[in-house]
Amino acid sequence: MIIQENITLAPYTVFKIGGQARYFCEAQNLDEIREALLFAKNYNVPFFVLGAGSNILASDDGFDGLIIKMNLRNLEFRKSDFLGKLDFLVMADAGVSMAQAVNFSVNQGLGGFEWAIGIPGTVGGSVFGNAGCFGLETKDIVESVNVLEVDMTNNCVIKELNNTECNFKYRHSIFKQHPEWIILGANLHLFPRGAEESKKMILEYTKKRIGLQDIGSQCAGCIFKNISPEKPSGLLIDQAGLKGTSVGGAMVSKKHGNYIINTGNATARDVKELVSIIKSKVKSFHGVNLEEEIRYL
Repeated sequence: MIIQENITLAPYTVFKIGGQARYFCEAQNLDEIREALLFAKNYNVPFFVLGAGSNILASDDGFDGLIIKMNLRNLEFRKSDFLGKLDFLVMADAGVSMAQAVNFSVNQGLGGFEWAIGIPGTVGGSVFGNAGCFGLETKDIVESVNVLEVDMTNNCVIKELNNTECNFKYRHSIFKQHPEWIILGANLHLFPRGAEESKKMILEYTKKRIGLQDIGSQCAGCIFKNISPEKPSGLLIDQAGLKGTSVGGAMVSKKHGNYIINTGNATARDVKELVSIIKSKVKSFHGVNLEEEIRYL
């Protein structure tokens, strides 16, 4: 595996924002992840695991450590019969995109995952943040998660956490409390459904997204967590008259208030200033405090 130096992060994030990483590598398998962790330990630098970069705002100053780009992308289907009960699992590596996992599941005749077709991140990132939409969340289909942990003797240990152990909550999981753990993949529990029915559902979900969101734009997805299902942040931002508000190259989407768009030359500083303005005005207008869903790197 090649460890590169001074690699610009912007091309690796959906926002297309970010300075240079001191060290950067792309891990294709478990051995390369172990090699990367050993490198970080030997050079005494922090590491950060990057997936699709869809929920990330990378600093203009870059990252003074090692970025591990997660490229583990294996997908498998398993059907098991335990005491007469059939289980249908899709085993997806952390680097698999959500769209790939959805399409693979449909091709296997499995349903329950169609809602995730438009989530721009990877399976690993979605597990980490319990990503969701249309009233459903990643936790609803996760049976277990495979994790790499470095123990007290600096040995790499793989363990499997069941759904309960993942401590899933709204946009939260136990992995946010343990950034030193590396998500390797997840076992997704699905159920039989005809491919044609699933494809119709995917089409409907896609139409809803196109009507509500800036699909294909340089945007990191929803910036803020929702206060409640009845008070989505996008609505609160819209009611505060903030759609179209801009700072430098960063602009609040005119279609969805909870999206910030990089119009072409935005910096992380622009986005952070715009986030501050939104929080201040929503607090003044609605009396509530918005909390970021986006991760700062």
